[in-house]
Amino acid sequence: MKSILLGTLLPLLLLLSGCGAKPVAAPTSFEPFVASDKSFAGSGPVGWDKQEFGGGDTYAKVAWTSGDAKIEVKSDTANSLMGDINKVSGKKPVDTAHERVLAGMQSDISGFTPLPTQSVTTTFGEGRLSEWTANGTHGLRGTAMALDRSIGLNCQCSESDWETLKPAFMKVWSDLKPATP
Repeated sequence: MKSILLGTLLPLLLLLSGCGAKPVAAPTSFEPFVASDKSFAGSGPVGWDKQEFGGGDTYAKVAWTSGDAKIEVKSDTANSLMGDINKVSGKKPVDTAHERVLAGMQSDISGFTPLPTQSVTTTFGEGRLSEWTANGTHGLRGTAMALDRSIGLNCQCSESDWETLKPAFMKVWSDLKPATP
């Protein structure tokens, strides 16, 4: 009986002892970056782990992580093309792109709850910005349309870090711009 009880409780205690992620500090400085395909530029947090993906003519992504917090900015031609196709229905391409990403997140993230979308002006033109929550995670996603591609932002962190990190997430969004050739 002792071994069954110990065999059941010990893994549970070890699992619970790891709960409660360490708080992520807000970045204190940002550095400029240019996406590998030169479709966008901006600034990202200094001291966070940075990765770049893609290149070529159809897709690029720049991502930063610190603890359980992450920031991703990407460009792709697929959402831009779908947005153009839906112009026929009277829908704005930026709305189509923002809704396509929403649908993907709803199917990929358990407990995903979108919050109201705001229309915003970006250096690319018209954009959309909205917060979301899911099982203790709080996020911000943004969409803007460049000439031939959509620019997407997704930032997320634990709910307990949201108020600390939201200004950094908003800075990355507001600093996004077309890359100069």
